[in-house]
Amino acid sequence: MATAITKRNVLAVEGEDEKNFFDKLMRDLSIVDIQIECVGGKNQFSTKLPALLKVSGFFRPDGSSLVDHLAVVRDMDGDDAFVSIANILRTAKLSPPDISGRFSNGSPRVGIFIMPGAEC
Repeated sequence: MATAITKRNVLAVEGEDEKNFFDKLMRDLSIVDIQIECVGGKNQFSTKLPALLKVSGFFRPDGSSLVDHLAVVRDMDGDDAFVSIANILRTAKLSPPDISGRFSNGSPRVGIFIMPGAEC
């Protein structure tokens, strides 16, 4: 995990395969303002997401967010992945969206994206 947040948008993904995929996709689309962070597996979100929020550059000392968007991408894996991530975010005092595939209106705006999506 990063020692500092250096971009205004952060993408938290399960593993190195997902990180490599999104890194290549962002480069191919010439999107450069996203920092991609790997949490090390779906069972690590509960500890690594709260830890990510404490990394230098995520929040200002007054508690306001330096990050504009936090997107979390997780595999479906047969459990209620959306509820799991939403609960972790609420516990960390962030506002998750109401459904997968959307961003909340909080600060930072938080999105949860479960792969594959409902349309698959």
